[in-house]
Amino acid sequence: MLMLSIEIIVFYRLTIFLKVVIDVSSPFYKLISFHGGNLNMNNSNILSLAEKLHDFYKTNVDKLFANAFKTSPEAFRFYNLKDVKLNIVQFDKSLFPRNNILMYIIQKKDSNLEIEYNDLTAEEYYVDFADHHTSEFKEAVLDNEGIIDKRDIIFVEELSYLENRWNEDNEVFKAHIDIHNDLYFTQMQRLASQEAREYQTHINQSANYYARNAYKYAYSALDLGPVIEKVNDADFEYQLDEAIAAYDHSLYMASTACLGVSLETLCKILLEKNGKAINDNEPTMLSKLADRLYRGNIISKRFKARLDVCYKLRNLSSHTSPGMVIKEDCHTIIGTIHEIVNTYFD
Repeated sequence: MLMLSIEIIVFYRLTIFLKVVIDVSSPFYKLISFHGGNLNMNNSNILSLAEKLHDFYKTNVDKLFANAFKTSPEAFRFYNLKDVKLNIVQFDKSLFPRNNILMYIIQKKDSNLEIEYNDLTAEEYYVDFADHHTSEFKEAVLDNEGIIDKRDIIFVEELSYLENRWNEDNEVFKAHIDIHNDLYFTQMQRLASQEAREYQTHINQSANYYARNAYKYAYSALDLGPVIEKVNDADFEYQLDEAIAAYDHSLYMASTACLGVSLETLCKILLEKNGKAINDNEPTMLSKLADRLYRGNIISKRFKARLDVCYKLRNLSSHTSPGMVIKEDCHTIIGTIHEIVNTYFD
């Protein structure tokens, strides 16, 4: 059975945006007309095209960027389909006769290749058309309407050339798109190369970009922006920023050290919050802070145990070869920070 969820949002200029989210378990998306636009597509065919692109992308990454991927898998955003979403967007064909239907492949955690259809053929969306260069207009509309953040776009595939084939039998459709394999392979080779290059530019990002946007990355399910806001401490924010920035550059040993300092600062803040400030001559190592928090009935025995584990991980990191082990240690400490803040700082 086809499942639809329709969300209606009224904007200041009284236009209505209709967003249709498709349950991909249904093999067909029935004909729907919004504002005079038609989207009549077989979901299985959409997925077949996306998966073909993904296969070529993965092949290129595995052959050309194996070492980079092993060190920094988060750089290659199209590699894990679990964190990819497909947005099919239809624009006004009279303004874009050759490319009015586009598939936006975007980064979105745990989307599992969900398909969303957006009809943007209504005149209201083109009021500001003259204010933009034609090539920039589509992304501007998507961004303004809150449909897609352009920073999350991985790749855009033009679909108009397949317009008359979307309702073909899936096997027939797959045989047809095989004709374009050379093009798809080249496109995905360029994408993999581009993502590898762009990842190197992260060194130029300001530190706080990483902590406040950590929820976007494949390595973290945690939105650290609210954590920073709840704690509201400049030292803690700076230390967490540095930790996430180090992680994003694959400096896992440095990240573990910074995360350990962040956790110590968090414990001191929690003690002060409960009227038990630390004197200058008192030890501030994490194990001692955890013990004091527990003896003061501020944290539970379970949280003390977690802090003790983090203390050991931090100490062990200097004796561990960089790689997946120390990377997972970072995840453990970040998770502990997140849970402590959500439990004791609400």
